[in-house]
Amino acid sequence: MVCTNLDEIHDRLLDGLVFCARVYELFESVRNSEDGRSLLRMRRGDTAKKLLEELLPICKYVQANYRAGRYILVKWVNGNQQYDAEIQQWGGYMEHSRVPSIAHLEVTCVMHANDYLVRELLDQGGVAFAVEETHRDKKSARSTRRHSYVELRISLIRTCRLSLRS
Repeated sequence: MVCTNLDEIHDRLLDGLVFCARVYELFESVRNSEDGRSLLRMRRGDTAKKLLEELLPICKYVQANYRAGRYILVKWVNGNQQYDAEIQQWGGYMEHSRVPSIAHLEVTCVMHANDYLVRELLDQGGVAFAVEETHRDKKSARSTRRHSYVELRISLIRTCRLSLRS
């Protein structure tokens, strides 16, 4: 069974790795649809928005923490509540750690104010040099480069934080 919509993973208790596989199937389904890359880039539609802002960060959490002795079940809940997913964890690792066996995950994303302009430029086939250098002129977004050399610095474009609450 290939996951093609949010209802197939909403409110279902799944093994963490199965959850990740279904989320990736859904991502590929959206990406391969007509205008799918643009939908993802611009976060248009509920599915693309949920994928990028909730489901993929939850998958990263699961992949970073699932291991022999720490098995994770995930139940993603689509809606307006204080958490994005419920998790249950068990195994030998859990018996000797202070991590709660039942908890809730909340994904919080912080983006630069010009992040949408960078995505808009890229979606229109343009080039974005840095999020700080991207701005809107009268009708369209533009990105300028201040220096003629490559400046080595890290720009905060998007940071996601997962909060684990028992």
